[in-house]
Amino acid sequence: MADAGAVGGGARPTGPDVGGGPRDAAGGRGPARVRRGFLVALGAAALLALSLAAVSAWPPARALVRRALGAAYREREIVPPDLAAPAVGARPALAGLAWLRGAAPAPGDLEGRALVVAIAAHDDPRAPRVLAAVQAWHDAYARRGVRAFAVLSAALDATRDTAAAAGLARRTGVTFPVAWDATGAAAATRDGAPEVLVVDATGALRFRAGCAELAWADLALRRAVARLAPSVRAGPAPDTLAWGARLDCPEPRRIALGAGAVARGPLAGAAAGRTQVFTTQFRFQEEGAAWTPVPVGRWIPRRDGLEAARAGAADFLAIRYHAGAASIVASPPREGPAKLWILLDDDWLPPAAMGEDARREPGGGAYVEVTEPRLYRVARGAGGVLRLSPGRAGLVLHALTFEDPSGPARP
Repeated sequence: MADAGAVGGGARPTGPDVGGGPRDAAGGRGPARVRRGFLVALGAAALLALSLAAVSAWPPARALVRRALGAAYREREIVPPDLAAPAVGARPALAGLAWLRGAAPAPGDLEGRALVVAIAAHDDPRAPRVLAAVQAWHDAYARRGVRAFAVLSAALDATRDTAAAAGLARRTGVTFPVAWDATGAAAATRDGAPEVLVVDATGALRFRAGCAELAWADLALRRAVARLAPSVRAGPAPDTLAWGARLDCPEPRRIALGAGAVARGPLAGAAAGRTQVFTTQFRFQEEGAAWTPVPVGRWIPRRDGLEAARAGAADFLAIRYHAGAASIVASPPREGPAKLWILLDDDWLPPAAMGEDARREPGGGAYVEVTEPRLYRVARGAGGVLRLSPGRAGLVLHALTFEDPSGPARP
């Protein structure tokens, strides 16, 4: 017979366990409570991960976090060189330069002001990035007494053209004064690579940064602003500087096309100033080895580049490359602008691979309009065999430039 206490009307358990599951010896809920706690922690972690992803993907959210946490967070985030070290130089000389935009600063106008100065060759593919960063600083800090300038020069003799340099300033939308360095002396300070100079209010050069170190230059400028006006917060850094991380700005690969400058392929040893017919018997010869320019058709090797002796589809320059972007430094014929047609792997350059200066005709043909001696951005996010065909005799190709190249930066 069943125990009476186990039948419907028997005595019910009493005590702290009524209405709940079994407790462990420590008074907890046992496995059920542990599971609930784990699920709560997992949900909180997922919510935090989603929040961080939203902050990193949405610029207004990033700016809000920076304002909330202040400059201390930003300074912990960056590991810069010793910005408290003695000055690395003096304020750069801006007198005697030709001004392409704006006017030269008046005597005494820079006293007691912090400066940020961009120095770059207008035919360097990294120049727009440096100018854009300085423009962001100008927008953020001009009202706090910071003056911004740019000094442009040319990496190649053939591109020493003030109109082309002024065109770069116009295309990048800068609103601060821009000068022309005719001698190239300023650009020689870092072997021609673009750089940014940060000068404090005492006139001491505090930091010089390459284009991969712009976030460090931002920190140096913030400190210069703090010394200039200690009671005024510098504010958040320009969003173009992406949280202070070291920027990906590898040295581009430049292949000069002048006579005597090419070490391999048909142009090696080509005599300057004489029209030559370049031919290939097989397609693999035309496509050539990687990073080796191969001309086909009638061309005139010059000291500063390769001049088209005629126009047409039978005349082109081919090169096999592997890089994130390809550009050409070119000059128009004396008669005026000319088209330079672009093919990639035997077909017109596709829309997804077109560089900033590339255009398409209604029929699908891709080209750049060569109007002045400068760098033209031809292709991006592409690799393969690039073919450039002149649309007019007299067009000169000075150098090929590749950003984010696969392999050593020098040919």
